Amino acid sequence: MVDYLGLADQLRHALATYTESGGKGDAVHDPKEAIAVMLEKHVSPATCCTPGLGKWITGKPAEKLALLPAGQERILGQEDGKQRFVQV
Repeated sequence: MVDYLGLADQLRHALATYTESGGKGDAVHDPKEAIAVMLEKHVSPATCCTPGLGKWITGKPAEKLALLPAGQERILGQEDGKQRFVQV
């Protein structure tokens, strides 16, 4: 099952871009560029949980899961923390 909740605006924009271009242009981004952006976007929210950043990047799945409650408390404890995290 796929949940598109919250993605409607991006999907609408993507469809409008596709329609306006007449199907011309690159269908996908350069994979190296896409991976670099993905890694940047992954580390950005992880930095909100700085005390566990090393484990978040290199830890085993169980270690990463153990970081979530403290990370959530840290984010929610900041002024507009939830909104800033969602934007990232």
